[in-house]
Amino acid sequence: LELTALGHHLARLPVDVTTGKLLVYGCLFGCMEEVLTIAASLTVRSPFVSPFDKREEADKARLSLAGTLDGDQLALLRAHETWSRVK
Repeated sequence: LELTALGHHLARLPVDVTTGKLLVYGCLFGCMEEVLTIAASLTVRSPFVSPFDKREEADKARLSLAGTLDGDQLALLRAHETWSRVK
């Protein structure tokens, strides 16, 4: 079995393949800081999980962070960037 060039890099990383690809591509595209934030957010429970009676409130908060972007990871990235500016 032959590995691709990407496969060789992924095999050396001590993370799962999906996270590894995220890290490699983040490096290639010059957005490592953002990718590291997203990768770290994948290791914890989503802050957008809420009790059933608070679901609408949580959805509004997530949408206000994500704007027109799709996905919780991008909303988490935006939340982290906002937190970093105001801390």
